[in-house]
Amino acid sequence: MLPRVLYSNDSRRGRVVAAANATARKAGVLPGMPLAQLAALCPDAQWEEHDTDADLEELLSLTEQLQSFSPIVGIEELDAHAWAGRSLRQPQAISMEIRGTASWFGGEQAMATSLQAWLAHRGYVACIGIADTLGAAWGIANYSFRNHIAPVMELLESRPGLPEPQSWIEILPEDANREAHLANYPIEALRLETDCTAKLHRLGIRTIAPLLRLPRSSLPSRFGPSLLRRIDHCFGSLEEPLRVFHSGDPMVTEREWEHPISDLAWVESAIENACIDLCKKMTLAGCGALRIACQLILEKQSIDLRSQDTTSQSRAYVMQLSLFQASQDPLHLAWLLKGQLQLHPPRLGSDIAIRGIRLEATLTASLQWRQHDLFAEVSVQHRDAAAKLIDGLSARLGRNRVVAPTIVRDPIPEAQVRMRPLTGLKPDGSLQDTKRKLPRAPKRDFAQEGSLETPENAFLSRPTELIQPTPVIVACEAWGEPTSISIDRHSWRIVAVAGPERIESGWWSGPMQRREYYRIALQTGDWWWIYRDMKTNTWYLHGAFA
Repeated sequence: MLPRVLYSNDSRRGRVVAAANATARKAGVLPGMPLAQLAALCPDAQWEEHDTDADLEELLSLTEQLQSFSPIVGIEELDAHAWAGRSLRQPQAISMEIRGTASWFGGEQAMATSLQAWLAHRGYVACIGIADTLGAAWGIANYSFRNHIAPVMELLESRPGLPEPQSWIEILPEDANREAHLANYPIEALRLETDCTAKLHRLGIRTIAPLLRLPRSSLPSRFGPSLLRRIDHCFGSLEEPLRVFHSGDPMVTEREWEHPISDLAWVESAIENACIDLCKKMTLAGCGALRIACQLILEKQSIDLRSQDTTSQSRAYVMQLSLFQASQDPLHLAWLLKGQLQLHPPRLGSDIAIRGIRLEATLTASLQWRQHDLFAEVSVQHRDAAAKLIDGLSARLGRNRVVAPTIVRDPIPEAQVRMRPLTGLKPDGSLQDTKRKLPRAPKRDFAQEGSLETPENAFLSRPTELIQPTPVIVACEAWGEPTSISIDRHSWRIVAVAGPERIESGWWSGPMQRREYYRIALQTGDWWWIYRDMKTNTWYLHGAFA
């Protein structure tokens, strides 16, 4: 099995390892390690950038679907600093309140087994912990089966396909002594910060049992206030609220018809009416929807008693929306949902029809820009229209295809811009600041800052058209100055040269890149931007000046 590595971009350290499979870890690759060290430790590793937005969107989508097991479902809430044992600072666990719902499945064990089989059918390998406190359940789920996950992931990499359901379920009885049950768990199961865990390790404390024997009064001064709070969260001395995926009163509307329908025109009309009802509720609450989950309840008209597959007897067709800014416009929401319905219609017919509809705003926020100023700027006047356009394109094309450029501090020109989706949430699952997503007036008044004249030769600093580096053949003088350039058997004489400008990548960004850039004028009058790779002595065309 080949070593595989995911890397992420850190604002201070550059590119660092975010995650690595077992083969890469055996070679010494660890999360948080600068990517520059990867070539020395594991030269044959396959590495790619970790897509935080896609991971978060997948987790939120799964959270919405899990509401069929419990109405109270949420993603884990992160602290200001990363927890020990976690290489990525983003939500990676889903919490669920099952009090009062487990009896519908025949008990907690039966519910956990059904949930695990449901996740395995969708390609997920899940570890489930059940306890009467959120902290204890989190520790059990994350650390009971930690040593068993790596072999299963290796097996899945070598033999792709649906994983076999694993019986990774741990239930903490309510009448059990938590201290005795959790005594041998590592201290990382308490969700401690990395610095606090390092201090405890230096004292030889690696499990929960010796930690609980320390005097409580000395813990805050020696290890910070978060340690005592996390211990109390785990053992029930301090209540910890569950960060529910949809906060406040449920923004949901449901409709069920007397007779199932299979005409999509009727379904579109039902979606419009459901959006009107939902927006009335959001108007009274003073909020708008950022995410919408629409469930069309499918009903099978005839049941084949000979078939062993009972999963298709009643199912829901789910449509999900991520909005650019909070909205309570029923026409806008209905237009987005009908667009998804037309793009991916459910398979209806004489055997399968729609029994009802359930529309829920799973994520809401207070409305912004409710009323514009009398003399507002043009960019402010059209923010709502731009937001609706972005929502519509994201719903039809996919959120990863409606993106905006963001500037990245990187010396390598082709790595200075990164495209980010315009809809969705921050990497930690919190809301984005929608005010920062669209252009606004500059903070500085450049008209009052002296001359606005363009510096001489400013147009030569960077090309107006940047292309992917294309190998070319360049003839040079003895001292290294280019004299001619050839591409695909076509040659041009170079009549003017400016350079070299030397650019080097940072040591934290992986294998070092060293380049010499030249601005050249051809006999045709064109200006090109070329560079020489100082490692391989290969020339590349990288851009053109208008």
